[in-house]
Amino acid sequence: MNGALKKSARMSFDDYLAFEEAATTRHELIDGVLFAMSGGTDVHNLICTNLIVLIAGPLIGKCQVFQAAMKLRVDPRIDSDGYYPDILVSCAQTDRERLYRKEPVLLIEVTSPSTARLDRGEKRLNYLQIPSLQEYVLVAQDIPKVEIMCRSEAWVTRELYPGDVLELDSVGLKLPLSAIYQTITF
Repeated sequence: MNGALKKSARMSFDDYLAFEEAATTRHELIDGVLFAMSGGTDVHNLICTNLIVLIAGPLIGKCQVFQAAMKLRVDPRIDSDGYYPDILVSCAQTDRERLYRKEPVLLIEVTSPSTARLDRGEKRLNYLQIPSLQEYVLVAQDIPKVEIMCRSEAWVTRELYPGDVLELDSVGLKLPLSAIYQTITF
């Protein structure tokens, strides 16, 4: 993600939606400040594609699965945050706004050295506040490693490595890490 476009002006979520509809590049809204998003690498895109293939097919007719093109509204009461998660899964029939979702059960971010701090910091803090969210997954693109945060009485974090299986209880899927990282050479 690049620097803020407007350091002093704060934007509401509704203004953000209107801005994004006319924009030629994507932006995220963090605490009311608009940030331009940079393009992803080939590895980032291959991992996202692998995840979409593994997740979307089994969920047809059950949930909606989006790859990096659907905005996420974190908290309507705050009205200052809007993100584009790499993978967003929403299963609620009440979550059908045309431009965004607000009731995800699963969010996945594919991290790079430049995005890991934001994905583990600001985004994680905001994402884990979403009442419907059951799992937040961080997939590293520079090494074969996955971190999954699962909601129970408190959020529990597990790290997975080659040979492990990512169990997504929120959507009833098991994904071998080898399938997530297929076609990727480290």
